[in-house]
Amino acid sequence: MISTPGVLAALVGTWQIFNSTTNNVNGTANPGDGFTQAGILNYGANGFMSANLQSTNPAKRPRGLTWPSKDNQTDADWAPVGKYSITYSGPYHIADLRSETEGQVKHGPMIVAGIESWMGTTVTRNFTLLEEGTLLLIKIIGKDGSLGLSYWDKLG
Repeated sequence: MISTPGVLAALVGTWQIFNSTTNNVNGTANPGDGFTQAGILNYGANGFMSANLQSTNPAKRPRGLTWPSKDNQTDADWAPVGKYSITYSGPYHIADLRSETEGQVKHGPMIVAGIESWMGTTVTRNFTLLEEGTLLLIKIIGKDGSLGLSYWDKLG
């Protein structure tokens, strides 16, 4: 019998992205928009999660910005930070468990989201736990049929 609590226990923790690729519907690699990623994904034992991703491409992450912003830092300076960063959090739950290591996890409804249109929404992520639960593969099927694969190392 497949144990949802066992899979939840395996997901709980902090994960760091180390590889992300997208393939077009025909299987060819999609170079995308240069969104080379750094990111952290947290699944809490309390049923809440958070995802924080940002570009590591220097052209998409301007140097010299500060928080709080200074008067000489324009909205145009800050625009790439918003365009090439994703952050959201909310409850999560296992929606479809296919095996002890594979299924779907739903993130949401979002209670915090860097993109306003994501507030209150839920996203579905297909996942596979690999390497005895120390590696997480997240598969995202785009609206255009593209396939995004991201690999995450468990930090704790």
